[in-house]
Amino acid sequence: MDGYSFDNRWQKCFEPNWIEFDNFFFDNLEIADKYGFITTLDGEPIGHNCIVTRYKGNGYGEI
Repeated sequence: MDGYSFDNRWQKCFEPNWIEFDNFFFDNLEIADKYGFITTLDGEPIGHNCIVTRYKGNGYGEI
């Protein structure tokens, strides 16, 4: 949820959906193995659909 820390209203609105997604993801790791991705920097995860706050503003979320 760090990626949305700029405005906690996102968490209030979407946290139940995020929890449901996380549960589905971890209950179906074969899907994650085939189709999932996590953005990493030097082996450290820095994001999934967003970038962890301390790495924002460095262009990591751009294609």
